[in-house]
Amino acid sequence: MLESDDDMLFRLLGLMVVQAGYLECAVGELAAELTGEDREGPILSKAPSQNIATCKAEAVRQETPERCSALGAILDKCTAAFERRHQYVHGHWIYTIGGAVPKRNTWRVRRNGDVLEKAISAEDLQELVDTISHLSGEVYHWMGED
Repeated sequence: MLESDDDMLFRLLGLMVVQAGYLECAVGELAAELTGEDREGPILSKAPSQNIATCKAEAVRQETPERCSALGAILDKCTAAFERRHQYVHGHWIYTIGGAVPKRNTWRVRRNGDVLEKAISAEDLQELVDTISHLSGEVYHWMGED
């Protein structure tokens, strides 16, 4: 049986959410390592953006400029990946039925009032899954836990 476009989208959405959970955990573990807090403690329950900010601040205090720069680049990519994830997870999925080509978009209003609209595609979701998975590895590699 062939998989429908919707089946593929929802399968990839689920896979992306699982991979994003792994990345959240990796960033939380990094924040715990840099702050000396217990990895099992409340730091893992913080929003990824909070842990990313903590990691950047602690890296500036503790790391060489080269390692700090390398981590900053990784964390900037994490921020961008989480923003893409948020669009899929928290955005309103809009399907239009009429017209020659059905339209599939997500629509979301950010806290600052900006409206974000993005086309939904299996290709973009697959690329996001791959990006997030790779970033988890980059975070652990930076920590020396390959």
